[in-house]
Amino acid sequence: MRNIVLRDFFNDVKPLTAIDEVFKFHQWEKEGNNYFLELDIPGVKKEDIKLNLEKNILSIEAQRKLKTGNSQKSFKYHSSYSVPEDIDTESVEAEYSDGVLILKAKILESKSLKQITVK
Repeated sequence: MRNIVLRDFFNDVKPLTAIDEVFKFHQWEKEGNNYFLELDIPGVKKEDIKLNLEKNILSIEAQRKLKTGNSQKSFKYHSSYSVPEDIDTESVEAEYSDGVLILKAKILESKSLKQITVK
């Protein structure tokens, strides 16, 4: 009986193929003096993840390779996220572990309000 249950469970598992199944909608979260963005990207090796930051848009590309018997399938994913305006783009760091990509960036110190004297 146990083998039937396990076999049925694994037969129902389908590979991730759609972008919506991998990159779900996420937002940057503030914590202290930093922003964090956490994404679940299962089954991808860290060398198959590419991150680009241009004009406050973070683009994430990932490629997942699956071997089935003698054939190999490859799935590519892509998503873009707006970066908060007060983020220090030079401080963005990324870590990937156990299928989770975590991005961390410092919050820019707000420029002090300049008072203008009327003459």
